[in-house]
Amino acid sequence: MAEAVKEAIELAEEERSEKPFVDLSSLLQVGEQLRHHLVRLVVPIGLTGLLVYPFADFIIALLSRPLKDAHASLAFYGMAEPLMARIKLTLFVSLFINMPIVLYRIQRMAASFPNFPAKRRQHALMIGLAAMILFYLGAALCLFGVLPFGMKFLIGYGGEHIRPLFSIDRYLTLCAILVLGFGLMFELPLVLFLLGLAGLVDTAQLAKNRRYAMVAILIVSAIVTPTPDAYTMLLLAIPIIVLFEVGIWLVWAVERRKGRKASYGMD
Repeated sequence: MAEAVKEAIELAEEERSEKPFVDLSSLLQVGEQLRHHLVRLVVPIGLTGLLVYPFADFIIALLSRPLKDAHASLAFYGMAEPLMARIKLTLFVSLFINMPIVLYRIQRMAASFPNFPAKRRQHALMIGLAAMILFYLGAALCLFGVLPFGMKFLIGYGGEHIRPLFSIDRYLTLCAILVLGFGLMFELPLVLFLLGLAGLVDTAQLAKNRRYAMVAILIVSAIVTPTPDAYTMLLLAIPIIVLFEVGIWLVWAVERRKGRKASYGMD
């Protein structure tokens, strides 16, 4: 008996030594796919940046319009600050324009994995399209709604005897962070849909925790928005709450479709 156990242990150790803990070929494949798609992202982003840079002053004028309406202006406090601000703005605008390509490359990379179901590839393309639309909707709300009102509200606290001057680098960075934050927050229904598709959340669970979700949305909206007033916070919170409800309905649709498949004995 002892000899049999000893032989079994030795055999298991030999198999463990022959089979690596990490499949290096899979890691190399993932790394190669990542490099492949990153190269194809750098090229369009770089070319778009070259086309966008000559219009940097025009874009800065558009973004600084809320400051002019509030009788404020931009300034720089270092010799290299205007140049660095233009470079950062160019990269952000280029990435913003190429967001459909970024999402497409993510979808292609996921679909290229061997264990990725072929029937899910079309779904991945539709999900990428939905993610792009939601991102741009959130960015538009920030650019044309929250940012103009928020800046005017904040500058109004300065009073009549203080001249408002803002660093061009900090202001453009703030605009970029806000636009990105609003765009990402608008992905909430898509995230809930994917979680429901994976079976990680269900309609009953989301409905039960709806009140906590509302409080969390209000807190995050208060943090993301640049002003402490309730109007600007609600300008972001209300669309997110509506999108949360849309996400619940999407999860319900997923559950209903899964139940219908199960009733017909489908996978």
